[in-house]
Amino acid sequence: MQNMQYNLESFAYELIPKMTRKNQFCSAIAINQNNKIVIVEERGKIKVFNLSNEALKLIQIIQLFGYSINTINFFKQQQFIVIASCMGDIIFRSSILQSNQKFLMKIKDNITSINCLLLNSPQEDLIITGSNDYAIRFYQSKQLSSMCWKCSQTITEHLNKVQGLSLNQEGTKLISCGSDLKIIIMEGSNKNKWIVKQKIQTESIGFRINFITNDTFIFQEKSYYLLSYYIFNSKQGQFYRYRKFQVEGSQQSCYNLFPAIYLNQKQLLLLKNGKYLNLIRFINSPSGSQDFEFTLIQTIHFDTGQIFGTLSEDGQFLITWDHNSYEIQVRKPKKIV
Repeated sequence: MQNMQYNLESFAYELIPKMTRKNQFCSAIAINQNNKIVIVEERGKIKVFNLSNEALKLIQIIQLFGYSINTINFFKQQQFIVIASCMGDIIFRSSILQSNQKFLMKIKDNITSINCLLLNSPQEDLIITGSNDYAIRFYQSKQLSSMCWKCSQTITEHLNKVQGLSLNQEGTKLISCGSDLKIIIMEGSNKNKWIVKQKIQTESIGFRINFITNDTFIFQEKSYYLLSYYIFNSKQGQFYRYRKFQVEGSQQSCYNLFPAIYLNQKQLLLLKNGKYLNLIRFINSPSGSQDFEFTLIQTIHFDTGQIFGTLSEDGQFLITWDHNSYEIQVRKPKKIV
C-alpha cells in the first residue's frame, strides 16, 4: 500500500476489520452527507446501516425489487433518496427509511438497465440518467417537496449503452461515455434545454468519466493502463486530450456501476480500473489553471474486477463490496508516522 498526501500529511486508507459485514451480492452503496447512514444493495433489497464510532450496525432490510439496484443517491437538501434499477425503474423514498413505507414516486420510462444517475447540486431539481437503451434522460421537478418529477428531455446521440455521466460544478456542462467509443459533451442547465456541442472518438469503451474543474475532465478506458485528461480550448470551443497518466488495473476484467468520484476540496480522485482502486491527487500546476500535477498516492488491489462502492464527501470513509470476499469493507485514512 502506497503512501498518500492527505491534508498536507501522509495518510493511507486502511481497512477497519471490525466494520466488515458479509453481503451476498452488491452493485450499489451510498453514504449520506453526515456519514451516519449507509445503504447497501443486495439483489433488489436495501440494507440500511447506522455508522457510528467505527461501528456498522444493521438497522433494517427493505425489499424493493426482484432484481438488482444499480444506483442509490441521497438528496442533501431534502430527506429523500432516489434509486435506479437494472430494469429501468426509478423510485423515490424518504431517507427516514421504514420497512412498511411506500415509495413517494415511481418512474418507468424504459425497461433497460439504468447504469448511471446524477442529481444536480445544490438545487437538486434535475436528475440525469444514462441507460442501456442508448438514451440520456433529464427529469425536472418544480416542487421538490411534492416529489413530482417528469422527463423534460431525452438525448439519443450514443449508439450503444450509456455507461458514465458527469456534470461540472457550475451545472452548465454534461459529459457522457458509453460502449460506442464516444464521449459526448453537452451544454445547458436545469432551466434550459441541453444541446450536444462535441463528440470525441475514443480508442476503447469506457465506464468512468468525471469533471475535475468546470473545464477539465478525466476519462478511463476499460482496463487500460493510462488515464486520459481533457482540457477546454476556449478559442476553438472544444475539449481535447491534453495528457495521459498511468494507473493500475490494465488488461484485467472490469465492470461498470462504480463511478469515478472526485472530491474537489481534497483534490482527490477515486478511480476503479480492473481489479484496482486508484487514489490520485490533483495538484494545481504553476503553468496554468487547467494544468495539474498527478500523483498516484495509493492503490488497493482486489482479487476480482467486480468491485462496487463509494467514497464519503469528506473522504473519511471508503466503502466497498467485492465478489471475492463477499464483504462490505470500510476503510479510513490513517496517518503514517
